[in-house]
Amino acid sequence: MVSAAEQFTAQLPAASRAQVEAQVDFVTSLAQSGVDSMAKLTALNMDAIRSVLDEYPKAMHARLAASTPQEWLATASAQVAPTLERAVDYGRQLAELTLETQTALSRAAQQAGSHKQ
Repeated sequence: MVSAAEQFTAQLPAASRAQVEAQVDFVTSLAQSGVDSMAKLTALNMDAIRSVLDEYPKAMHARLAASTPQEWLATASAQVAPTLERAVDYGRQLAELTLETQTALSRAAQQAGSHKQ
């Protein structure tokens, strides 16, 4: 028995069929880019969360071990640079991911545009 989709496809002219196939390829490419980007963003965020969960208790124990306000301040100040460095690195990686995603989407759009011509 022939399905409705097969009957519909069989009745489409070749040009229309090619256009539908190009649209399906375009949507599939966009979806794949989106899924890949979300997976990378999730991994980046999970790494950031793990880093915080690893470093926070150590930092708090070091601060609590200080016996004077000067020691506490020195300990806290020493922890600022590594934290700032991690934040800058996270921002850099996020920017790279954003650029990578924009490039993939642009590439998919260009490929879709070349199929129309």
